[in-house]
Amino acid sequence: SVIHETDSALEYLLTHFNDKEDPVVIVFFGDHQPSIEMYYDENDEMQKYQIPFKIWTNYDIEEQYIEKTSPNYLGAIMTQAAGLPLTGYQKFLLELSEEVPAITVNGYYGSNGKLYETEDVDSPYYDRIHEYNLLEYNSLFDDKNVLRDFFYLNE
Repeated sequence: SVIHETDSALEYLLTHFNDKEDPVVIVFFGDHQPSIEMYYDENDEMQKYQIPFKIWTNYDIEEQYIEKTSPNYLGAIMTQAAGLPLTGYQKFLLELSEEVPAITVNGYYGSNGKLYETEDVDSPYYDRIHEYNLLEYNSLFDDKNVLRDFFYLNE
């Protein structure tokens, strides 16, 4: 019955925004898997953390399928799909996602399909991950030296 209620609420939401004159973008994603028994590939530990997402708009956008991604890229993906201007950081993230399609605290996937531990210094993507970590730090914690023109659009 909860699934039925969720479907009804989703239908109401999309019907409501479908007829709006202003452009509307809605992103659906979960932050965890359901707490039911699931079967995973034993050789792919990160499979447990995969969450599907969908971007819905009340106007036409190019449909695309992204096989593997992570929440850190979702804002940039949504902004690009909506046809909105990208910050330098969002451009960096989209470029990084070509080399490192998914990043979690448990590790990351390289574009070669292999899974790497976060601190694997022998990974061919180690320098890019390090660059990403430095930018995260600058954005989140370095108030005095934050690269505002990189992380924000000019007003």
